[in-house]
Amino acid sequence: MLIGGLVIVAAIAGTTAPDAGGVAIVAAVVAVLLSLSLVNLWRGLLGMIAVVVLLPAPFSTRIGGATITPGRALLFALLVGWLAQRQRADLDDRERTPLDLFLWLVVGAMIMATIANVPRYTSSEFAAVIRKITLFSVDFFLLFGVAVAAIRVKERAIWFLKFLTVLITGTAVLGLVERFTERNVFELLAPVLPAGVNRYIAGLSDASVLTRGLLSRVHGTFEQPLSFAIVLLIGLPLAAAFALAATTPRGRLLWGAACFSMGGAILFTASRGAYLILGVTLVTMLVLSPDWRARRAIFVASLAFVGVGLLQSDVRETMSSYLFNLDRGGRLEGGLQNRVDAFDATTTLLADKPLLGFGPGSFATEQLGQSGLLTGNVDRQVLDNGYLEFTGETGAIGIVALTGLLLTAWLMAYRFRRAAVQREDRLLGAALVGSIQAWILFAFFADVYVFNAPPKLFFALLAAVAVLRMSVLPRDADSSLVASTT
Repeated sequence: MLIGGLVIVAAIAGTTAPDAGGVAIVAAVVAVLLSLSLVNLWRGLLGMIAVVVLLPAPFSTRIGGATITPGRALLFALLVGWLAQRQRADLDDRERTPLDLFLWLVVGAMIMATIANVPRYTSSEFAAVIRKITLFSVDFFLLFGVAVAAIRVKERAIWFLKFLTVLITGTAVLGLVERFTERNVFELLAPVLPAGVNRYIAGLSDASVLTRGLLSRVHGTFEQPLSFAIVLLIGLPLAAAFALAATTPRGRLLWGAACFSMGGAILFTASRGAYLILGVTLVTMLVLSPDWRARRAIFVASLAFVGVGLLQSDVRETMSSYLFNLDRGGRLEGGLQNRVDAFDATTTLLADKPLLGFGPGSFATEQLGQSGLLTGNVDRQVLDNGYLEFTGETGAIGIVALTGLLLTAWLMAYRFRRAAVQREDRLLGAALVGSIQAWILFAFFADVYVFNAPPKLFFALLAAVAVLRMSVLPRDADSSLVASTT
C-alpha cells in the first residue's frame, strides 16, 4: 500500500509540476526497488535490470554535477539492500571470480592515469575524471559483484538470462513498431504519461531520429541506434539457444519469434558494425553448437533472415551504398572517415603519454569540445571506438587491463561451453560466447562504455556467466571461482 501510494503521488507530482517529472518518476521507482532490495536482493536485481532497459535517460534528474538516471538511482538502492543483507550466512562472503583481479587492475590503471595528469587538470576536467572512475567502479564493477551475490546458483543464472532475453525481446518488438509507425514508443505513450516528462520525451525523439540513406534508424527504449544495436546483439544468441533447447512446440515458437524480432530490429538500426558482428555471431554459433540438428536450424534461420532483409528495398539499397560504396570524393564515407581521423590523431597524441594517457574522461565528447585536443584533426569531436578512447585516457597500462578483463570473460563462457554435459548447457555456453564476443567487437565501432543501459546489462550478464562457470567445476575442485581459469 505504501509503494502504491508513492507511485500515485509521483504521478500527480509529475502532472502538476512539469519541471519535476523526472524527479517524481525516479523517486517512485527508487522506493519500489529499495523495498524489494531490503526484502530480497534477487528480486531487487531483476527490478533494477528491468528499469535500466525500459526507462531511458530523459527520466532523470541532476543532483549537483551528476545526472541521476533511474537505473543509477536503483543501483544505489540495490547496494543499500545488499549491505542490509550482508549478515545473512548465504550472502556474507561472495565467491571470488576470475574477473575480480582485472576489475581491480582497470580501476587501478584509471587512478594511476589520474595521478600522472593531476598538474594539467582544470576543475571541469577533474570533475570528468571523478565521473569516469565512479562510472566504472560503481555502475559497472560493483554491480557485477552484487549481481554475483544475488544470483549465486545455476538455476538462478539461467532464469536471469531468460529474464534478460525477454526484456530485450520486448525492446526489439518496440523497435519494429517504431519501424512501421515511424514513431518511437515514447512518442506513442506521451498522451498517457505525466506532463512533466513529455518535454524530456520530445527532446529524446528529436535528438535520436537519425537517418541513413532511405532508412530511419530505430532506437527502441534506448538513447540512440548504436546502443540499441549492441543490446540486440547480446540478446539474439541467447534467444537462439533457448529456442534450440526448447522441448515443446510452444517454446520453440516463442523463442524463435524472439530471434526474428531481434534480427529484424538489428536490420533497422542500420548499423554496419552490427551487421558484420551479427554475421560473426552466427558463424560462432554454428561452430560451437553441439550437434548437426542445431547447426542446421541456425543455417536455415540465417538464410531466411537474409532473404527477409533483402526483400526490404530501403534496407537493400541503403546498405549496398553504405557497405560497398564507401568513397566520397576521395575520402571515406563520413562515419568511417571520422574514425580513421580520430585513430590517427589519438595515436599521435599518445606518443607523448604512451603508458598512462591523458587521464580518465579526457577523451569524452564534452571534454574534447572544451580541451580542443583533437581540434582541426577530427570533424566530429567523438572517437567512436571504446578501445581508442580508453587507451587515450589510460595509456598502454589501462588498455592491457581492459583487454585482460574482456578476454577472461570470453574464456569463462567458452570453458562453461566446453565443460557442459547437457545439450541445453552447451547451447547456452555457445550463446554466451557469442554475446560476449559481440560486445568485444562492437567496441571497435562505438564507445560502448558511455551508453546508459548496455554496459550495465553486460556486467550483469558477466555475473551470470561467472556463476555458470562455477556450476560445472568438479566437486572436489577449489570452491573458488578463480579455479575456473586454470
